[in-house]
Amino acid sequence: MYKLYLILLTFIACSTCYAQKFNYEPGYLLQKSDTIHGYIKSAPNVELSQSVEFKPNADSGSFTTYYPDDIDGFGFTESRIHFYSVEAEIKNSTTHRFAKLLVSGYSSLYKLPLKESEQFIILKRDNKHIYVLKKEDRYMTLGQYESWAENNKVNYFRQYIGILNFAFSDCENLNENLDRLAFNDKSIMRVVEKYNACKAPEQTSMVYDSKVKPITKHGLEAGYAILVIPNSSAIMKSEGYSLGYFWDIIKPDVSRRISSRLGINYLYLQYDYTYFGQSYENNTIHFVRFPLLGQINLKDPIISNSIPFLQIGLTGQFSTDQHGIDIIPYVTIGAGLYHQKMKFSASIDNYGFGFRDSKIVNFTVGYRLK
Repeated sequence: MYKLYLILLTFIACSTCYAQKFNYEPGYLLQKSDTIHGYIKSAPNVELSQSVEFKPNADSGSFTTYYPDDIDGFGFTESRIHFYSVEAEIKNSTTHRFAKLLVSGYSSLYKLPLKESEQFIILKRDNKHIYVLKKEDRYMTLGQYESWAENNKVNYFRQYIGILNFAFSDCENLNENLDRLAFNDKSIMRVVEKYNACKAPEQTSMVYDSKVKPITKHGLEAGYAILVIPNSSAIMKSEGYSLGYFWDIIKPDVSRRISSRLGINYLYLQYDYTYFGQSYENNTIHFVRFPLLGQINLKDPIISNSIPFLQIGLTGQFSTDQHGIDIIPYVTIGAGLYHQKMKFSASIDNYGFGFRDSKIVNFTVGYRLK
C-alpha cells in the first residue's frame, strides 16, 4: 500500500514539474500594425489582464512576458477571445490593463476583471469587474460602487449610468432608459450596439460572446477494485467490479488547468474474512458512490489529445452488506490519462486521513461519449 502511495506521489511531483510546459495554446499578439502568431499561456482573465506569456512555438523552452504598455493586445485562436490594452480608472488611479473585447464598432466595449485587492464588495456580488467604453480615442470606465454610510447603511453609486448618459447624449434616437440599465454584460452590450447603430448605421457592430460556456466531457467507465486494511492479516482476498458514469467540467475563462470531476458508479465488492487464522467468512458489499473531485490537467484539456491528470477530493459512498447500510465519505486521491476518447485512471478511496485507515484501490477504464 505504501508503495502505491509512493508511486502516486512521485507521479504528482514529476508531473507538476512539467505541467507549465503544456499550458500554452495557439494565439497572437497585436503590436502596432503587426500580428505575431505563436502560443500564449492560458490563465484566468484576471491574470491575463496584468500580463501575458508568449512563445513563438509550442516547444520553446523560454517565453516572453508582455504588459499592457508593451503591446496593443492579444487573442486565442481556438476560442476566438480577444484582449486589448485599455486605459481604466481603478481606485482613483489611471492604469493600463488587458480587457476582453465584447463589442466593436463605432464605439467598443471591454470587460475588465478586478483583482481581489481592488474589489470592495458589501452586498453586490457583481462588483468583481468593470467595463471600459472606448469612443473615438477616449476611454471611459463604467463601474458601480458601494460604501458605508451612517447607521450602517450602504450607499450605491451607479457611476456607469452617468457616464453612459454623457457618452450617448449625441444620439437622440437611442430609445433606451439608461437610468434603469442593469450592470451586466447583456444589458450594457445591448445599449452599446444600439448606440453604434444610431451613429454609424452603415457600419456593422461585431458582438463577441461575453461568457465562455463550460466544456463538459462525459462518458461510461468500468473498473476493478480491491479492499486493503494496512497492517492487518484479516483480509485474505478481495476483489470488486464497478460500472458508472463520469462528468469532467472545464471552465476555460476561470482555468483550463483546474476542472471538476463528478460521477456516479456502482461497486460490487467481495472479500474473505478470517478470525485468528481459523474461521472464514465470505462477505459481499454493494456500494453506490458519488465522487466529487478537483482535477489538475497537466496538458490543455481542450486542444490536446493526450492529457495526464491528477485528482483529489471526496467520494460519498452508500454501502450495504449483511450488517446494514452505511453512509461513508472517503478521501480520494488519484491520477490518470485521457488519450483521445479513452480514459485510464487509478485512485485510492481512503476511509480517513491516515495511512493506516482502510481503503479501496480502484483501476478504471472509461470511454468518453463527448
